[in-house]
Amino acid sequence: MVMMNRRRGAALLVVTLAVMAVIAIAITRLAPEPVAVAAPTVTTTAPTTAPETTTTTTTSPPETIPPETVPPDAPPPPPVPHPAGPKFPTIVATAVNTAIPVFDMPNGRVVRTLNSPLPFSNMPVNFVVLDTGVGGGWLHVSLRTRPNGSTGYIKTTDVDLTTHDWSIDIDVTAHWITVYKGGDVWLQNPVVTGTSYTPTPLGDFFTTEGVWEANKWGAHGPFTFGLSAHSDVLMSFDGGDGQIGIHGTNAPGLRGTSSSNGCIRLSNDDITRMAQNLPMGVPVHIHA
Repeated sequence: MVMMNRRRGAALLVVTLAVMAVIAIAITRLAPEPVAVAAPTVTTTAPTTAPETTTTTTTSPPETIPPETVPPDAPPPPPVPHPAGPKFPTIVATAVNTAIPVFDMPNGRVVRTLNSPLPFSNMPVNFVVLDTGVGGGWLHVSLRTRPNGSTGYIKTTDVDLTTHDWSIDIDVTAHWITVYKGGDVWLQNPVVTGTSYTPTPLGDFFTTEGVWEANKWGAHGPFTFGLSAHSDVLMSFDGGDGQIGIHGTNAPGLRGTSSSNGCIRLSNDDITRMAQNLPMGVPVHIHA
């Protein structure tokens, strides 16, 4: 009987332990999932004064500037004028007679006779003297006639001699005039020169006459200097023999271009200033 009671007690203990184990498992399964809690955020404030730092200076390579690009259709930059410099003093021979015979050599033959005064300006004929040392009452002079660069011999008794220190340089490539008084530049500015079809002739010439224009607002401006130069392509022009002139213009915007029939056009202010100061017989050097 005792043995049986012991067996019942042991069985009851086993059952009790099994029931408790089942209850423990159920409780574990029914428990809620643990929730992850974020760590607390800690805010710090930077100090108002920045910490001291050490600055290191380095040398950068020089900046490379790309070359300036010019559009294909852009006009070329204007050329730089290069005047040949002043020419002085100049001796001018001015006619005192109405007819001046020109000889091929002293005591030679007469090759032409120049009438004075001139029909265009009513001024006496003048010459630039090349050589006063011919002797015997003769002068070797530059002429105002074709062909360009003509020279001859005249008698000293037919002229009066004067001297001045003016000269003019014209650079047709740069379209630029430089007027000298002695060795000083007296005036320099852009001008209009001849086109490729009617070019301004190159060489050494001189001013032969001058006239105030009736219409100072016209194509020639207020004044025209006639030169000993003549056009190489126009044998006659505007009632004359193709004589080249230096004059004003009613189109000053064309200065700096090749737009004339061979004449040199200045601003009206420049030609007026020249007309009021320059004598006749001023050497004019025209070059490219």
